[in-house]
Amino acid sequence: MVQGCGMKCIKALLFVFNFIFWLSGVALAGVGIWIVIDSESFIAVLDNPLIINAAYIMIGVGGFVLIVGFCGCCGALKESRCLLGFYFFMLLIIFCAELAAGILASLYGSNIEKYVQEAMNETLIEEYGQTKLITDSWNDAQYVFECCGTFGYEDYLSSAWKAEGQTNDFPVSCCRIDDIKSAKVLDEDKCFQKDPMFYNAEGCVNKFKTWVDERIYILGGVGIGIACLQLFGMIFAICLCRSIRSDD
Repeated sequence: MVQGCGMKCIKALLFVFNFIFWLSGVALAGVGIWIVIDSESFIAVLDNPLIINAAYIMIGVGGFVLIVGFCGCCGALKESRCLLGFYFFMLLIIFCAELAAGILASLYGSNIEKYVQEAMNETLIEEYGQTKLITDSWNDAQYVFECCGTFGYEDYLSSAWKAEGQTNDFPVSCCRIDDIKSAKVLDEDKCFQKDPMFYNAEGCVNKFKTWVDERIYILGGVGIGIACLQLFGMIFAICLCRSIRSDD
């Protein structure tokens, strides 16, 4: 059995790390489940099966993280070199996968942005006013982010919605409101006259980008923090394995 205050501290730290690791797995799976079951999600604006597939991957990875954390706790509790070795190897795979994902995101960020723009514009032009889910998602997005169309209200001029004989150049969800809950328009007449005080002139792509940019450092900090925790977890697992081996 592992003896000494130092090894007891390492076991305690390993349990604390695994608790945080479990929380990250629950959060990841939770976001994936939200995307899958939330029929009013803004994700519907993109209307692409890749988004749903990515959500299922997030659920799977979240579940995998929970299993790995469980193995780490069992390995520390039972002082099993086999479980601790498996735990270290799985953490290493997750760490390398996160590193690769970060590199790919930085390399292909412009391609991702272009894809989002094209997907949004396609759903707006072809499905706004035709599909309830897409229409509701666009309306919600325009109310919440105070935007209009993909790049501006002009996107609606070539849409299927406009082709049905709509007299206005854009839907009422492009108008400014006084309360997000009631969605009460400030002045509908002035809005459709394109008074900049009463309608949202900026496209949703720019608003989305701004929203992400304002939070990118927080997301990056969380990612770096999780990566550091994983490194510490691997170090603790190695130290515990070596101590068990020396005792044997």
